[in-house]
Amino acid sequence: YHYVVVAFDESGNASPESSEASAMPQAGQTVTAIADGLWSAGSTWDGGTVPLPADSVVIENGMTVTYDLPEDSNPSAEAREMLIQNGGKLIFSRTTSTRLDMDGSISIVTDGTFDMGTPASPIPDGVTAYLGFNNFYTALFDGLLDIVEQEP
Repeated sequence: YHYVVVAFDESGNASPESSEASAMPQAGQTVTAIADGLWSAGSTWDGGTVPLPADSVVIENGMTVTYDLPEDSNPSAEAREMLIQNGGKLIFSRTTSTRLDMDGSISIVTDGTFDMGTPASPIPDGVTAYLGFNNFYTALFDGLLDIVEQEP
């Protein structure tokens, strides 16, 4: 399956499709998860540093990264693009309200998991998980994608 994620401005207007051609930020480095752990912990990542806005993030080989950066009103990206594959997992915190903004795409392929709540483990009441895209890009989901809407 292929899904296209549409970005909306604060007024609720969809950005024009021509935004897909907008320039991406300067490429940073590729940062790969080398251990299970928190996104905010340097020990989770090769090089010992948390991904920067221009970085490409790779979560693979069975690594599980818990996204724990706190929710704020700043739409600045936490990463340029992300690849989750080969049993890699990105799981949003169930205890901290979070916000992940991207300047590029998220690709979830080959048994990758992107978990913003599941029927068995929903994001609890009083905790939010926000995902934002600053530009139009395609998110590729090839595998398990559960989108769970919880009633207030």
